[in-house]
Amino acid sequence: MERGMILHLNGFAADATRESIKEVFDQYGTVAWIDFVKGDSEAWVRLTGEASAQTVLDKALEAAQGKLLVNDAEIKGNVLEGDDEVAHWKKLLQVQAEVRERKKQGRGDRE
Repeated sequence: MERGMILHLNGFAADATRESIKEVFDQYGTVAWIDFVKGDSEAWVRLTGEASAQTVLDKALEAAQGKLLVNDAEIKGNVLEGDDEVAHWKKLLQVQAEVRERKKQGRGDRE
């Protein structure tokens, strides 16, 4: 679990997609995963590599003169830190464990 690698974004228009979010941030760092459902107003972007979430956010804001736009909607963003970051990682790891368990059960417990 790398600290300082998750952006929390909100304010998306109904037509925003994972691809449109990735397009904005992938220019400044490596997007590993986007937790977003089309139609939702918020998303979590997990980055990987050398650039931290703060660096990526700062570069994206600088390039867009202080406004983050995804599909012509201005979005707000912050880096998850402290308890919020820990809670997000716990939720993510729990979901991954549940998916693995469902897959295991779907195979009839064959190992």
